[in-house]
Order: sequence, then structure tokens, then C-alpha cells
Amino acid sequence: VQTCALPICGFFAGIVMIPLLKRVDIQFTKSTLAMSCVFAAMIGLFISAQDLGAAANAIFLQNTAPFWVYVIGVYLLGEPATPRGTQAILLGLAGALVIVIGGWPRDLPPEREGREITILLMAVGSGALYGCVILFLRHLRHVNPAWLVFLNQMGSAVFLALFVLVA
Repeated sequence: VQTCALPICGFFAGIVMIPLLKRVDIQFTKSTLAMSCVFAAMIGLFISAQDLGAAANAIFLQNTAPFWVYVIGVYLLGEPATPRGTQAILLGLAGALVIVIGGWPRDLPPEREGREITILLMAVGSGALYGCVILFLRHLRHVNPAWLVFLNQMGSAVFLALFVLVA
């Protein structure tokens, strides 16, 4: 029931944005469409990790997004690294590692161990994609935020509905 409700929630979250949009705000670009796909994947991984594993782990690991933003910003986008930024990111990463290592399956049958590892990786992947969404939002700061919310919510509704139908 919860999985089927996700596309409906995304759809109505998008509908709420319509009164805030003007015709001039509507623009489909490679960046807006890519962000919508990344957002949908982020939501799908996050909800799946929450549903299949410990919700607290999924929530904490999704919040590794600042780490991913920092790493991508410094190593891929060429932004300057600062000592305070590096210290903060390393401290946050240490907390995420405690969750991953502490939740790492031990003494489980191989099929269950693989499932638990997959759940942890889904949560980490959700955090990485969340970081990418943040970077997309920064890149698209000139676009009306209501349009970006609308597009992300509708995109996630479509992609999650397709996933629910296929799965």
C-alpha cells in the first residue's frame, strides 16, 4: 500500500505548485530533465531503504549529501577546499561509516547478508543522489523554484508509478 501511494503523493505535491507557475517559468532543458530523473532515483532508493531496512539508517545515510556535494565540488568542479570544510566533512563521514560498519551484516546466511548490504548501499546511494540534486539546484538557481519542485515531484510520480507497475 505504501509503495503504491508514493506516485500519488508526488503527483499531488506537484499539483500544489501549479498556482505558483507562470507560462514563462516552464522550461524543459537537459539539466531540468536530468535533475528530475536523479530526484526520482533518490526518492526511490530512499523509500526502498527505509521500507526494507532500518529507517534511522536510511535517514542518516541520506544525509551524507553534504559529503557528496563537497567531494563533487572540490574534485570535479574545482572549488577550493577549506580546512574547516574538510574537517566537518570528515567528521560527518565518520558518523556515516559508524552506521554502515555497525549495520554491516555478520553471521547471516549469504542470501540475507546480500540483502542487508544492498539496503545499506541503497541508503548511501540515496545520499549521493541527494548531493547531486543539491548541485543541480545550485546550477539551476536562475529557474523558478516552484517549476523545479513541480518537475521533480511529477517526474518522481511518473518514474515511481512505472516502477510500481513493473515490480
